[in-house]
Amino acid sequence: MNILNLKTMNQNYIELAKQKLQNHKSKGNSSNLSIFQVAELLDVITGKKDLNFIPNTMMFNQIGLN
Repeated sequence: MNILNLKTMNQNYIELAKQKLQNHKSKGNSSNLSIFQVAELLDVITGKKDLNFIPNTMMFNQIGLN
């Protein structure tokens, strides 16, 4: 796979994590994210989590059914 594609996929994964955290923040107590999921998202954003892999959830979220 092309390095630029991996970089783009990793950047998209980080942006998705930011969006999920923003949604969690806006929902407050009604959010369905656990403390562990929030911590993992924060690790992704801050760079503490290794992004040399693309999680299956990311790949399936990016697939269009057109």
